[in-house]
Amino acid sequence: MMKAGEDKLSYAVIGQAMAVHRELGPGLDEIFYHRLLADKLAAKGIEHQFKPKGQLKHHGIVADEFEGDLIVEGKLVLELKALRGPLAPEHYAQLMCYQKFWAIRTGWLIDFGKESLVRKRVIFDAPDRANNDVLDTLPIVLEACPEKTMLDGCTESIRQIYLEYGLGYRDTTYRGLLSADLRMKGVSFHLNPETDVASGEYTLGHTLLDCMKIGDHGAAIILALHESIRAADRAIMQTYIRLLHVSWGMIVNFGKKQLDVKMTYSTKKE
Repeated sequence: MMKAGEDKLSYAVIGQAMAVHRELGPGLDEIFYHRLLADKLAAKGIEHQFKPKGQLKHHGIVADEFEGDLIVEGKLVLELKALRGPLAPEHYAQLMCYQKFWAIRTGWLIDFGKESLVRKRVIFDAPDRANNDVLDTLPIVLEACPEKTMLDGCTESIRQIYLEYGLGYRDTTYRGLLSADLRMKGVSFHLNPETDVASGEYTLGHTLLDCMKIGDHGAAIILALHESIRAADRAIMQTYIRLLHVSWGMIVNFGKKQLDVKMTYSTKKE
């Protein structure tokens, strides 16, 4: 439940956002709404940070960089949009990531792009960093995999990241954290590997895959804030396995409520 002070502050901020919308109307670039809202908050004596920046470091390596829109009195995170379409899941994920990084429970998504101001309150409470069952059972699943030593290192990195940082960050953050941890351990990997896409003998073109290639035999897809690992994710992993000519794939979801890891293997007949 929102504290009384936060509730009062939210009403004041939303009131100023509505004034901005009335004055400017929809259809402009986001930055104009940012600037005018910041000006109106300052005129009302409401303390805020405009475009605050921060870095998340792991083993001294920058895993991700953040730039919010507005942080108000250290109690509210505002993410401002000027959209033609509706608010999407990635907008909520972006806001929750900022809430987690700045340790602020209450956030607001505000969209100036419609005929009336759209605002959605988001309360972020990160789940406990419990060592859930998947972390204990995964090493058993990996026993039959090629490059078991490398996979053990990758698995231990996932365990450490989960226990140290918990859930709530976006997928790019966890990719950065895993990259930093693997680099520190000396495990070879390649982010967004490039590959040919072909049909028979005909090459259709080149593409970058949204995954990590681990060593010479595996690949990993890192997801975040998904409800679960879907059948579609496993199908995509099979495509990556085929294009990269590797034998196994790991799908990791730093989900909304728990960590989930699934293994999938090449279906190619030797």
